[in-house]
Amino acid sequence: MRRFIAFFVFAAFVFAAVPLFASPPSKKPQNSEPSVLRVTPLPKTPAVKKPVAPSAHTKLVRTLSKILDKDSVQKIFSNPRLRLDRSVVAKGSGEFVPSTLLTPESIERGKGFIRRNEWLIGEAERRWKVDREVIAAIMRVETNFGKNLGSRSVLNTLYSIYILNPKKRDFAFKELVAFLDLAERYSWDHFDVKGSISGAIGIPQFIPTSYNLFAVDANNDGRADLFDEADAINSVAYYLAIHGWGERFDQKRKAVFAYNHSWGYVDDVLSYAWALKKPTPVQYWREEEKEKQEKAVP
Repeated sequence: MRRFIAFFVFAAFVFAAVPLFASPPSKKPQNSEPSVLRVTPLPKTPAVKKPVAPSAHTKLVRTLSKILDKDSVQKIFSNPRLRLDRSVVAKGSGEFVPSTLLTPESIERGKGFIRRNEWLIGEAERRWKVDREVIAAIMRVETNFGKNLGSRSVLNTLYSIYILNPKKRDFAFKELVAFLDLAERYSWDHFDVKGSISGAIGIPQFIPTSYNLFAVDANNDGRADLFDEADAINSVAYYLAIHGWGERFDQKRKAVFAYNHSWGYVDDVLSYAWALKKPTPVQYWREEEKEKQEKAVP
């Protein structure tokens, strides 16, 4: 009997404990969203980059490195002194305005230049058959007999023309090659040589290619130096002689036009040269007095 009662009590305890430990039935969420099919996107195909055209600077350095010493080119064109001068593309820059060209002071300055260099300019006239007054006139118009040589770095000027003016890129490249050759030959500091807004150099203002072709070593010191009056005078005369200077007026005009492609420039040079040939008022007076005396002699 005791066993039966014990069994009964045990069974009752077990059945009473089952609800306590059983997990409650899961309730379906009232606002559950329908399941979404997630699709893993395919990896994107990398875009093919179009080749980037090299910059004008890079192209210049690469091209120069093929014809000149590569290490020298890299050194020059990575120098912090290399700068763009945007004024080289400004309208009206570099034009000559002869506002004081034919004043008495200007004419007397030209005559003084001829007197001071009488032997040098006389030799050039005899050697190249070019009028001394025209030689002097070109040097007056170009730099006022060496007083206005230009204040721009020739290298930076030519580099700026190449970078900023695509229409003149071929010109600038040829002049850069010629200038680098001159700098190597004469041991110039590449950035110290000063010139015009077109990269012209010296008293007669030769661009580098003309410097290489037409500069004359008149004093026989082993170098054609366009900052030296003797070399400058003979270089101007030689340039005009090579470009067809002759006795006829049309030959003279064409030769001066070859020097600077402007008919206005030609007129300025020849007008000044003609003014230098004219005697001064004192000379006129002396000639008149001489004529009177000759006529008075029976």
